[in-house]
Amino acid sequence: MMASWEESKNSLVGSNIEFVSIPDGLGPEEDRSDLKKLIVAISSSMPAMLERLIEDFVRVNGNYSRISCIVVDVSMGWALEIASELGIRRAALSTFSATMFALQYSLRKMVDDGIIDCNGMPIQKRPFRLSPSMSIMHTDQIFWSKVGDFDCNKVSFDYMKRFTQAFDLAEWWLCNTTYELEPKSLSFLPKLLPIGPYMGSSHSTRSLGQFWEEDLSCLN
Repeated sequence: MMASWEESKNSLVGSNIEFVSIPDGLGPEEDRSDLKKLIVAISSSMPAMLERLIEDFVRVNGNYSRISCIVVDVSMGWALEIASELGIRRAALSTFSATMFALQYSLRKMVDDGIIDCNGMPIQKRPFRLSPSMSIMHTDQIFWSKVGDFDCNKVSFDYMKRFTQAFDLAEWWLCNTTYELEPKSLSFLPKLLPIGPYMGSSHSTRSLGQFWEEDLSCLN
């Protein structure tokens, strides 16, 4: 990340970004590809670490008013709970599609409609719609039901339920999409504001929205 930032920051006019990290609860020798272990560690350690980071900032800068807003990736929705408790304004940012955001936000509805059980697993293989106006989906496309074995799937689903409930604490929902691409999903969630695509800069031909090298072959 730092190498990519050093390479691209000269292209960003007036940039003033500082990277600060907080631990995820796992030691440097532990396997972060073990999703179940990673989720448990994040849930048990990162909320307190974020709160401590904010308190350290306030101690140096005087008061919470210096923090105008916290923008939270939706997969870390617990950070919205911290910001809400501290009286800081909050935005939730979806880096994926509005349709995927709608799917995650509808967990309770999907349980009530008999699409998934209380562990997030499809009750039967079948197509479904989140609303009459949205496109048909299929239970085979429910990604959280196939991230690993049953225990891993359940831990992932429980974690997702928690951060999904926190979405309502955000004053703004932001999504990397455009209305022209996903009008039905954005109509289903009118609070969701399309601010995409944030993939590059007018000052550079290089994508600044990610840290992996671009594969431009898909443009062909």
